[in-house]
Amino acid sequence: MNDLVEDILALSALFAMGYAILLWGTIGAALAA
Repeated sequence: MNDLVEDILALSALFAMGYAILLWGTIGAALAA
C-alpha cells in the first residue's frame, strides 16, 4: 500500500511539473508574440 501511495505521489509530481512547464511555455509564447 505504501508503495502505491509513493507511486501516485511521484506521478502527481511529474504531472504537476509538466503542466507548470507547459503553462510557462504558453505564457512566454504569448508575451513574445
